[in-house]
Amino acid sequence: MSLMEDVLQLQETYYISNAKVTFVEPKYRMVPHMYQWIISRTTVIRRVTDDSLPRELGAPEFK
Repeated sequence: MSLMEDVLQLQETYYISNAKVTFVEPKYRMVPHMYQWIISRTTVIRRVTDDSLPRELGAPEFK
């Protein structure tokens, strides 16, 4: 997650779409969690602000 440290902050709320959740074999686990997120360049991450309401995000724009 070091690549995302400027994007994702503790105690904040985000809309995250197109992240993949996969099972992690016990021999490969570095933490006691059974699943991991895979965030790729197609993953859309948007911070939720206090005054925002849930709404459709629309399609991502790639450049």
